Amino acid sequence: MVTNDDTIQSKEEELFKYWEQRHSSFVKDGIVSESDYLSSNKKVLLILKEVNFKRDESWDLRKYISEKPRGKTWNMVSFWIKGIQNLDKSFDWKSLKKINKGERSEFLKSIVVINLKKTAGGGSSNKKEIKRFAQNDRKYLIQQFNLYKPDIVICCGTGSIVKEINLCGHFEWKRTNRGIKYGEFDKGRFVYSFYHPQARYPNHFKYYMLIDAIKESKNIDQ
Repeated sequence: MVTNDDTIQSKEEELFKYWEQRHSSFVKDGIVSESDYLSSNKKVLLILKEVNFKRDESWDLRKYISEKPRGKTWNMVSFWIKGIQNLDKSFDWKSLKKINKGERSEFLKSIVVINLKKTAGGGSSNKKEIKRFAQNDRKYLIQQFNLYKPDIVICCGTGSIVKEINLCGHFEWKRTNRGIKYGEFDKGRFVYSFYHPQARYPNHFKYYMLIDAIKESKNIDQ
């Protein structure tokens, strides 16, 4: 872990040092690779609910994503990132699905992931519990969010809670022509209320609906 006081990673660690005292276990998250994030074409931040992991154990999601991301969640996220970083291009689904492990790892290095609940959960999330944690930790979540200055924020099943606690600041939801909710929380910086990567919809649906929403909100020709 980089320790230079001017880095985002060092600021994360400083914040987590106080934050984790509030919980018996604590899952660190945030920036996977600072250099890759800062040099990316679009800085993308995903807001999830919690990690599916053994309870009462501390863990580092950043390390997991950087070393050996597996499963449907991170496959879907890698598809999204490829599309977001190439909004001027159009990928057919057959070619998109051919992302290999090396490419997936490269795409995932450039992201930031924030979980609203910093303790581990089970296979299905309890929305009331997630909301309670987010409200109680609101001050810390906002401090963490403000470290990253993202261009694109994807709320993965978390849009209503993010809006309620003003995690991205004050903005108003709008809807794309296809009904996806989005808001401009800062000039040229957008937040989208979308599905979890593992939501029970076809992957091609989850890919094109999100990418089309981003293109429409940014007035990029489809």
